Amino acid sequence: MKQPKLLLCIFLCLLSLYSKTAFCQRIILIGDSTVSDYPISRTPLTGWGQSLRKLIGNRVRVINHAVPGSSSLFFYNNYWRSTLSILKAGDFLLIQFGHVDESADTARHTDPNSSYPSLLIRYIKEAKMVGAYPILVTPVARYRFSQEKVVDTHGEYLKSMIRVANNMRVPLIDLAKLSAKAIERLGEKDARKWYMLNYDGQDKDHLNDFGADAVALIVESALTEIGVLKN
Repeated sequence: MKQPKLLLCIFLCLLSLYSKTAFCQRIILIGDSTVSDYPISRTPLTGWGQSLRKLIGNRVRVINHAVPGSSSLFFYNNYWRSTLSILKAGDFLLIQFGHVDESADTARHTDPNSSYPSLLIRYIKEAKMVGAYPILVTPVARYRFSQEKVVDTHGEYLKSMIRVANNMRVPLIDLAKLSAKAIERLGEKDARKWYMLNYDGQDKDHLNDFGADAVALIVESALTEIGVLKN
């Protein structure tokens, strides 16, 4: 009887140690529909944040607060308070906005040279106030090809985010550039496999599970490069 009790005691001690160390580092995601989680009923529609949790969830806790239809303005006014309430010192906050900011909807639209950078700066400053580490992420590329090259559809929003990252001295993952290069290597025909376009023939913006997994690998590599994740 002593041996089983001893083994149980050792197991409980190890479990306690694991619970204190396994998820000491957290990554919080905020963004739009290309990042967010989806229920099984929406399969194969998948956000890259959903795939990132699957990819690195055994190393770091990934908390996905991205909400479909969110611009930097809409998220700040409706969801940011909830995210900020769970942020704590040592967290890494990945911020991807830009897809929806060009919307004509006044509740979502931002100007790439004024309100958009202003909101990004708010996210950065407020995250830093609680001891979190903000990281800006340019929007994943849409499926738009011209003469075998991916067409940039985010324009001034990309330039604005890059300027904010430089001015605020925060890390930037240029996912727009990295994902565009990846799908250009695939070519126009094979790149369809990343997007819902491959299923419905129309949606060139949203990723399917295959594409989301591929983008998550790009993000994982970038996080490793800037020192957030270990090899």
